[in-house]
Amino acid sequence: MVQKVDGSQNLTMENRHGIRSQADDVMAIDDRNIEILDASMAEILRIKRPDERLQIAFRLWSLTLTILVNSLKSLHPEWDENRTRKEAARRISHGTV
Repeated sequence: MVQKVDGSQNLTMENRHGIRSQADDVMAIDDRNIEILDASMAEILRIKRPDERLQIAFRLWSLTLTILVNSLKSLHPEWDENRTRKEAARRISHGTV
């Protein structure tokens, strides 16, 4: 990742894919950490009501589960629905289920 602070103290960042973004605050950014929000997305989420943020989180969770289950079905067509769901739960819970 290339980072440059311009004259207005905005941080201009370019990730390994060549995508540029700007943030008002300078923060340590690790390109391997996908959990960092873009400043504009963080602002959008700040103005959402708590129930709206929960709805977004639930939809993301549901989408993640759907993608994982479909991926497992593609990789293991011999598995039944129960086995596929158990493996998806195990992976999402990092093995605690």
